[in-house]
Amino acid sequence: MNNKIMASDKHSEFIIIITKLFGVREIISDPFFAVRIQENITSLLKSYINYCLCGRGQKSKPRDLMNSLKLLSDLLEEMRYLKISPAIPLASSQELILRYLRGLMIAGPEEKANDSPPLKTHSDPAPQTQTLPSRKIIAGTNKERIFNFVRQAPERRPKEIIDQFSVLSERTVKRNLKELIREGLITKKQENRAVYYSAS
Repeated sequence: MNNKIMASDKHSEFIIIITKLFGVREIISDPFFAVRIQENITSLLKSYINYCLCGRGQKSKPRDLMNSLKLLSDLLEEMRYLKISPAIPLASSQELILRYLRGLMIAGPEEKANDSPPLKTHSDPAPQTQTLPSRKIIAGTNKERIFNFVRQAPERRPKEIIDQFSVLSERTVKRNLKELIREGLITKKQENRAVYYSAS
């Protein structure tokens, strides 16, 4: 009975995500990004149907579904960065996607054994304005989460950061690190062949 309730909840969450994404698509005036998000939504729907019909029955890892979700998250992040659309609908849609991804990653023992740790919920209450030397980070963004993770330790290795934010693509994590360096929020240093990041 509990499994049926959990499955129903997952279906409901997915429907909310799709509804939000259709709403985002309607407010995008840029033809290029309108086509891209439509293609990504279609791909996500196909992956979800395949997962429901095949993946769960075989207890296999929902790789295609997770990849489709990551691609959509990356696209929403890119549109936010380029200011293609109002930030709030993009941010709320991305937050739902990341939450759903976390649920998939901790859903079963196979995912726990084979995957890196999922993205942790940010709980640092410190106001960002105290530690930003050049400009503020938009609250709730991946950039803010990455910055907060880096500053929690004297030094962070690239792999450590990428593993921590495994729900994001490696490309997205590296792009945010480059932006944080450019904005003077973190520094990058190299010792022999090892690379480290630390808060400025």
